[in-house]
Amino acid sequence: MGLDADQVALLRQALDQSDALGRWRSVLATLLPTGVADMRQIEVATGLTRDQLKGLLIKFGKATGGGPPLLYRVETKVPRPGQRGRVPTIYRLGEAGAAILRAEGFPDARPCGLTAAVAISHAVAMLDVYLAARQAGLTVITDRELATDRGQTLRPDNLVALDGGVQALFETEQAARASLLPRIVESIQHKAAFFRALNDGRISPTVRVLFALPRGRDLERTWQVWERAAAAVADNLGGALPCKLAALPLDEFLARPDWGDPPAAGRWRNLLNPALLAGFAVPAKVTAAAPAQGSQPAALAVAAKQPMLPTPLARYTSTESRLVLTAMWQVFLESASTQLATEPRPDPAFFELMTMIFLAGHSPAASVLARAGLPRASWWFLGEYLRMHLPLRDALNVELTRGGGMTWNAGTIKHRMQKVVDVFLAYHGFRSDGPLFACADGAAWDEQTTRQFFVRVTIRTPELLLGDTDGVVPPKREVELAERALAWVLWTLFANGEEIGLKRPPYW
Repeated sequence: MGLDADQVALLRQALDQSDALGRWRSVLATLLPTGVADMRQIEVATGLTRDQLKGLLIKFGKATGGGPPLLYRVETKVPRPGQRGRVPTIYRLGEAGAAILRAEGFPDARPCGLTAAVAISHAVAMLDVYLAARQAGLTVITDRELATDRGQTLRPDNLVALDGGVQALFETEQAARASLLPRIVESIQHKAAFFRALNDGRISPTVRVLFALPRGRDLERTWQVWERAAAAVADNLGGALPCKLAALPLDEFLARPDWGDPPAAGRWRNLLNPALLAGFAVPAKVTAAAPAQGSQPAALAVAAKQPMLPTPLARYTSTESRLVLTAMWQVFLESASTQLATEPRPDPAFFELMTMIFLAGHSPAASVLARAGLPRASWWFLGEYLRMHLPLRDALNVELTRGGGMTWNAGTIKHRMQKVVDVFLAYHGFRSDGPLFACADGAAWDEQTTRQFFVRVTIRTPELLLGDTDGVVPPKREVELAERALAWVLWTLFANGEEIGLKRPPYW
């Protein structure tokens, strides 16, 4: 239930009485751009010390008297990659806080509805850029829609007015996995359409993309995913983008902000790598030499000569999803061809790869007809993966064809299926009865299903997808997608073996 005008007036009066300096206004205003802020950000924005801020928060609770809160403390653990030391407490704008801000002259103030850790983390990163711009004396607009005179719209995280009158788009991004490729391709397409329709020289053609990740494996892998997506969109537009995507780690930007236009040469990474475009020709001497520091590895340059999407795979793909599948195929080639160690160890990348294989033919964004059809693109990906890993394919064929002369029943079928499942998982360093649970099972007698036998997958410990031990839990939907993807891959080993280069088991 919202507060009426009289309740808001009484609440403002109580706050003024408890804080004669009116510092409570600056605290609430800090949360206005994104709806969230952590203690460190509030301290920076208001100039208050930690003790002063804690005292004000206590007064906030007393002023509301048990009614709707001014702020909510976020109890969920929110990932802040690369941040050292104790993670600051995060607060969300509450119903009473939004009502007071509206009374203070901010009609768009609304209580923050963000609850997912990833979404809150993104909002906090957006606020980091907003505060950095304000500290530099620059005007900044956060999370507002832009429109061209031709009807194209864009909603950048932050739009900063730089010196000289030009405005620049600043986007904040997080770790990118294969499951995010459709969103990334769509985001780049949207930006390309906006800048193609733009005839206003006041907006810089360089979009600054700040990644909330420290330098390391995760950031490099994220950049490579973005580069593949950008190359797919650029190829569809004739080999170029109407805007430049310049990338930098967020922590490096905040330590030394770059408000110039164009951004400082040599510091930012161009997410459109020419070597990844379909028509890019690489001289032989370049592929033979060792790559310079910061350049693309020679193997990637050689791969760039190949068609962006194999012809058989293109036949299985609807027009609207071809860009996504093109980007996914290139990421797949890099990920799936990685040679496993003699004694493989569990790696979160395994779940990313299984998800990529599954999404190739099961995209939730595909048309109804595409979703009703056979998942041929997923079969193609899985078949190619097995061709890249011949020891795995050979081991699966041996296990699939055991027991050819025996009499089968439900128990023996599930036993043989479980052996195949265990072989597949063991090749990737996993067992089937630990944090990852994978079990061959059969349908109940009264269950309506097209699958009498299937593979059940449960990720008992969600942190398995991230591979870290800091207690950060991936979103539930990401865990469910990984479970569904791996279950489909394991079931396909039996149900559609001929489509992926495997032998048919005698009990199927």
